[in-house]
Amino acid sequence: MLNKDIDCRENIIFGEPYDKHNYQMGGIRRFKDLSVEALKELLTLNFIDPSDRQNMAPSAWEIFYFMQKHPKFTAQGYAVDISRGDYRVSLEGVNKGVALDADESIDFINLFRHADEFDIHTGYAWYD
Repeated sequence: MLNKDIDCRENIIFGEPYDKHNYQMGGIRRFKDLSVEALKELLTLNFIDPSDRQNMAPSAWEIFYFMQKHPKFTAQGYAVDISRGDYRVSLEGVNKGVALDADESIDFINLFRHADEFDIHTGYAWYD
């Protein structure tokens, strides 16, 4: 069972308390630039299932492990509103935004090469 402390979850991801008006039609709120520290907190406090994956994306745990090794990457994804029965946080990919070094390139290609959108030059991978 995921942690239902919605204010805590919102503060970790968005830096502000919960406000239902921030959720789009359908009850989701997108985020980008989630740091490895924030992802660790979401996992530690049970706001995200480590085995959760967005379609064919790596699991949340695999993305976290990658980001621990390469902390200049950030995660992107979405949070599902607490009013929905499928309340969760899902990761859709990662981004660095600048050129990758050799080690980053190897690990990035190995983990994310099957992403729906993939840019080796900026370390961007996104799964639909």
